[in-house]
Amino acid sequence: MWSFTNFGSDPNIEKERIPNFAFEFLYEVARHVPDTEVNPLLDKDKQYSGSLLDCIIKKTDYSALYPSRKYYNEGASHRLFILYQSIVMGHSISSLRTAYRIAEYVREHLDNDASDILGTDLDKSGNRSGGKRVRLKQLMVRMASKRRLSLDEYFDLFIIGADNGHPWRLVKYYLLTDDADISYIANSKLSSRNGAAALDVNQSQGQGYKTRIVMIGNAIRDSYIARTSSKRFGRDVLDGLAREQINERWLWNQFQILAEEAEPYGSFDPQSTWRALAAGDNIHELLYLLQIFWTTTPTSGSVGIYKEIA
Repeated sequence: MWSFTNFGSDPNIEKERIPNFAFEFLYEVARHVPDTEVNPLLDKDKQYSGSLLDCIIKKTDYSALYPSRKYYNEGASHRLFILYQSIVMGHSISSLRTAYRIAEYVREHLDNDASDILGTDLDKSGNRSGGKRVRLKQLMVRMASKRRLSLDEYFDLFIIGADNGHPWRLVKYYLLTDDADISYIANSKLSSRNGAAALDVNQSQGQGYKTRIVMIGNAIRDSYIARTSSKRFGRDVLDGLAREQINERWLWNQFQILAEEAEPYGSFDPQSTWRALAAGDNIHELLYLLQIFWTTTPTSGSVGIYKEIA
């Protein structure tokens, strides 16, 4: 806002910034993204509701950012996509890199047509899309076994990132985009002020849960190996998870074993630990987090020493 005064003998002009998130974001876009990459998306907006400007103001995801073979939409350029996801949606640059590397790994093991089919409607509800996510999770376990994906990376993208939108959409974008340049990073004051601030809040809230995963993961694995062997743990547990033979009952039995083993040293409350891990709400995701952790982490050497995880 420009204020001009010509009273008296000393005229003056003052500038004052009007705080408006949408205008600030569009200014960042103007600085980083050519008009030729933005105008095609704007041309698709036939009405205001659900338009690019409407989504920016509401801080919701914008569907035209994503390639669509069905609607002959090539999606947004990578520069615009990173700006939107980091500033508007609050995803971290590291999570965007993780999504890119997952798609890259898939492309290494599947041909382009199979990668496109896997990415199409990956974020939708329904059995077909759910089956695609299961397939991708299997590939991510293979990534983890080759030390190309860590628990931290998976957790930040799919657990913490779920508060900022639909993480599977990030993977979908990179599966369907051929010319993404991950070396380009939105480096601006606005990006660090908005996206990173939201991320810090989510990370602080999720860190405690991830710590519990690590603690219980170490305790179960060390106990199992002490009772059997490392080879048996790999065959019974890791292979069992891969074959979907490890279930809620198996995990609860491990909690009860830990409670029995903990008696000489202190206490371990299976019920409070179960609630703290929200095992009753999404047992499949909890088991998958443990699978990623056990696949990527060596034994801790803390056999027989357990604390109450609550």
